[in-house]
Amino acid sequence: PDTAYFFNAKIRLSGSTPSLCETAGTDCPILKFGHMDSTNQVKWRELLVLKPGTAVTGGEWFEFKGVFNMHTYQLESSDVWSLLTIAGPEPGVDIAVDDISISLPGAGGYPDPNNVCGNLIVNGDGSGSGGFVFPHQSLLPSNALDLKSDGTNDYFHLNTRNKFHDTMKTDLITGCVAAGNTYTFSGKFRVHTTSSVVVKPYIRTLQPAQDKFEFQPITLCAPQTSADDFVTCGPVDFTFTDVHTTASSVSLVYIIDDATTDVDMDDLSFVFKSGAPSGYVLDSAVTPSCWGAGAEVVLPSENLHHYDAETTTIASVEAGGQIILANPIQRTSQDVNPDYTPELALLSRNIVFETGTTNTNGPSLVVLNTKNVVQKIQGVSLVGFGKQGVLGRNPINFKDNGDLTGSSVKKNSITLSNNRCVNVHGTDGLYIGENVAYDTIGHCYALELGTEINNSFDKNIGILTKKATTQATGETDNTPATFLITHPGNSWTGNVAAGSEFFGFWMDLTIDNALATMNAFSDNT
Repeated sequence: PDTAYFFNAKIRLSGSTPSLCETAGTDCPILKFGHMDSTNQVKWRELLVLKPGTAVTGGEWFEFKGVFNMHTYQLESSDVWSLLTIAGPEPGVDIAVDDISISLPGAGGYPDPNNVCGNLIVNGDGSGSGGFVFPHQSLLPSNALDLKSDGTNDYFHLNTRNKFHDTMKTDLITGCVAAGNTYTFSGKFRVHTTSSVVVKPYIRTLQPAQDKFEFQPITLCAPQTSADDFVTCGPVDFTFTDVHTTASSVSLVYIIDDATTDVDMDDLSFVFKSGAPSGYVLDSAVTPSCWGAGAEVVLPSENLHHYDAETTTIASVEAGGQIILANPIQRTSQDVNPDYTPELALLSRNIVFETGTTNTNGPSLVVLNTKNVVQKIQGVSLVGFGKQGVLGRNPINFKDNGDLTGSSVKKNSITLSNNRCVNVHGTDGLYIGENVAYDTIGHCYALELGTEINNSFDKNIGILTKKATTQATGETDNTPATFLITHPGNSWTGNVAAGSEFFGFWMDLTIDNALATMNAFSDNT
């Protein structure tokens, strides 16, 4: 559902007299979808009609092709039956059908996944979608848009027009039209009239909860006639504003000041030139190759409600580390208020350990009694680990190891934990850095006994730290802290507590260590 499909077939109409499709352009083949719903009601919908101007000669094969969509509400699993049919010719006309195909668009009909916002017009020369106009569409249901070729070059063709705005429409990716972004438009146009005609590229927007489109001109192309052949319009720069950023729909359309002339279009492009990249940009210290299309990310709450975190996936990572999200999430930007700008954290890892269940009895990874043996846990995802209310049953638990200098827990992802995140018990000299924890129960990054020293917590983030409903005897996980600090003789640098039901950083010191010197505590938020 809600996916574009390419339809192609060969049709032949024959009979004792010429068909109305041949002589009058009526009663031509139509692709229809029919279905009977669970109440035994039969419903029909036209998917495609024959393009105006298609040459139809009795007894000869002609091509019937186009792009159609099936919507979710039309595809019910409870339907008694559903079918596609080709209808149209009047009684007495025989119809033959051959070489039917239904296929998905190829890669040439979609943006480059590594540079989604580089050029907002995909398949601008008509050569990328196997003879189809996709992803472009007719603005009106006149079906006037077609693809033609002169033998060496493909181009778009508008015919049987009867309105100024009977033209081509290209939907733009809303995530790319950030305010301040400048794009350069260019295209070639050819008109089939001796009268002077002006083509006017416009940006068309529709705001949420409104039913009226707004139009902003990109440029006015030079007047032209059929004697001019293809005429280049542009290059000309256009800068998007907040009007475009807030719109629910942004399209590129071409208004033509002659309502009936045929128009050809070719080599259309709308290329990024400058401006603030939309979405998010990876810090230069982060390796872009670790972030890719399809990876899951999380954005913490930007307000006083710890539970307002949201997850989505990455649509693409473009040159310069610019991230485009599959479902854009609005957050306060750095330039608006740096104090309320949330982080963007990567949850996906190539190596995943998960329970496959939703109960609170998850497994634990325990490093036990490995004194002076260097241990490394790096680059893995732990999902659903830990058992709530049981001491030591944590996703990662270092227990009674003594000095583990050189050991590290680094760049891991811990989600849906039932009992803390990284727990350090009777272990010294451990480096815990660059980990991401999301939607966890109890304290997250914790020193347990209050005797642990020389451990370093560096650049970790904890998002959505929730209280335990069942806790081990003597523990305080029902009032959790994202970072539980029980001894000053350790380091906390560059960590982020991004939404806790109780505390971000809790210094729960004992009478024996309260006066000890703090190794380091800086740049934590």
